[in-house]
Amino acid sequence: MISKEQMREKIASESGAVIDVHTHVGISPGGYISQGYPYCLSLEDLAIRMNILGISYSVVFPLGSFYYALSRSKEKKVRISGRISRFPYELANQNLLNEIFEIFPGYSQLFLPFAMFDPSRKQAAQVKLLRTLADRYPLYGLKTVTSYSQANITDLLSPRGRCILEFARDLDIPVTIHTSVAPGDPWANVFSILDVVSDNPEVRFCLAHTCRFSKTALDTADRLDNCFVDLSAFHIHCQLAVQDSPSIAGRDERFDADYHRPLEALKQLAEAYPQTLCWGTDTPAYYYINRWVDDQGRMHRSDLKCDWDVEALALRKLDDQTRRRLAYDNPLRLLFAGKVV
Repeated sequence: MISKEQMREKIASESGAVIDVHTHVGISPGGYISQGYPYCLSLEDLAIRMNILGISYSVVFPLGSFYYALSRSKEKKVRISGRISRFPYELANQNLLNEIFEIFPGYSQLFLPFAMFDPSRKQAAQVKLLRTLADRYPLYGLKTVTSYSQANITDLLSPRGRCILEFARDLDIPVTIHTSVAPGDPWANVFSILDVVSDNPEVRFCLAHTCRFSKTALDTADRLDNCFVDLSAFHIHCQLAVQDSPSIAGRDERFDADYHRPLEALKQLAEAYPQTLCWGTDTPAYYYINRWVDDQGRMHRSDLKCDWDVEALALRKLDDQTRRRLAYDNPLRLLFAGKVV
């Protein structure tokens, strides 16, 4: 097992490397129960995909947590194989690091694990486990998806939630946050997230899913020295833009690009935000069939499909300089150094 410093030096010596800043492994019990997709991916399968697609390193998060598995209840717990998930992502984070470093140590130098967290529930217990895991294994960052857990992202600024950001600051690791602009999703509102980012300049952040193409959000993130934006699941978000889905910024607020031609939109965004965007696939969630409940209890459904290799093939079609910025230079600064200003 190599240290984080050794890993940083290794990646820094490989100027042609391709870094995917947004992937998942494990299982999503809620996705499986609701007949959604994707609901699982093993680390071994992700390593095989990376080899085929020419991806050198992947930031990887757990896919889901048994803590939320049986219902949308905020405090539901699940007994699984005689064990209890006593707080969010307890088993998921343990299993992620065990799979990388104990089950598949031969693949471990391909992966940069980020632990998941919930900003609103049992924060101290989460951080206690994270510190234990970080003492044993290299941990490269944190990730949260507050839309799914229906936890308010601004709880990171509360007295109980601040311990999570203090942990990130102590380890000098970035925090990736799922973003939303959907009217029924106050939990991951991109502008609330930007408030958290601006209030914590000593922590690096990555806002997922191209800030749902909100130009105001992208411009704000670009101005913040501690903020990056990832391009994860880019092609299905272009589908949503073409559909004028409320999951994407409205036309008056949307970054002006040709979303009917995702490669052209990618080029336009990369030119507009050269120091801020980081390439990511969202594997296996480049393909997304699921349902979610908004803050009024209404059910929404998604049926978005994209082939497994599309994100990587689009990256290859960019010019060398742009490809290096998106998939190497910017991810390296996100992971280890911060923006060049």
